[in-house]
Amino acid sequence: MKRTGPAAARRDRATRSVRTVTLHDHSRTCQGPTPAVPPAPPPLLDGAPRPLRLAVGAVEAARACGVSTRSWRRGDESGRVPLAARIGTRKVWATETLRLWLRLGCPHRDSPIWIAALKRLGEGAAA
Repeated sequence: MKRTGPAAARRDRATRSVRTVTLHDHSRTCQGPTPAVPPAPPPLLDGAPRPLRLAVGAVEAARACGVSTRSWRRGDESGRVPLAARIGTRKVWATETLRLWLRLGCPHRDSPIWIAALKRLGEGAAA
């Protein structure tokens, strides 16, 4: 006979979130969901570290600046993030432009501070 009620629901939730982790041939039980660990990028064929990327997409740019992808895209639509370049249909941001933008305190792309900084950087101003 299946039990119902708040106590049974708590027991069911508790048993669903239990997992067993084996470390050094010792078994222990941990409460909570399995943590999501992002996979490491694969090394190049010769085993050397991956080179620095010159441009990143919206997901990488948002992650590097500490915001969600959705917030980054909204900022792009409203002009709060640097202007992106297009490669085909994909928008990319130069990593050195992102570093400069963060150093200047994330100014609006139409602000005189940002336009002057871009001119100094040699990229020209997108007015």
